Amino acid sequence: MKAKFNIMDGLIILVLVLAIALGGYLLFGMKKSGEISQNTKVSVTVELKAKDAEFSKLPQIGDKVSIGVKEKMQTVVTEVEALPAKTIGYDTVNGIAMESEVPNKYDVLITVEADGVETNEKVTIDNVAARVGEEAAMKSKNWAGLGYIVAVDTEQK
Repeated sequence: MKAKFNIMDGLIILVLVLAIALGGYLLFGMKKSGEISQNTKVSVTVELKAKDAEFSKLPQIGDKVSIGVKEKMQTVVTEVEALPAKTIGYDTVNGIAMESEVPNKYDVLITVEADGVETNEKVTIDNVAARVGEEAAMKSKNWAGLGYIVAVDTEQK
């Protein structure tokens, strides 16, 4: 038995193809409405945990630093702060948590700055997104370290 193709079948197929094309356009082809992009000065603070006293003196204001492994953000150090490293210990007998200092170790907070772009969804430096909580591999001429981004601030130019 041979299947018959009629006008109604053709209209159904045409409507399905148009619906799929419209859905693809709405999902992938359309630019998001209301997206604002502006150039801005981006300040990123990275925390390097439990570093030696010698390391805490290496980062200097004005150092050029690249952040990232494959895609790199080129930045300049604007502030360095070394605080005594702290850890949380648990007393299981009494059921309490207590904070104590780690001897001879420092948490180093390094603030870097660069020109970037801010949109509704993200802040980028050299087309690399800067996000709080993201791992940050930092490399300068005299030092390198691995930490986490703890703050991202922007200032309009």
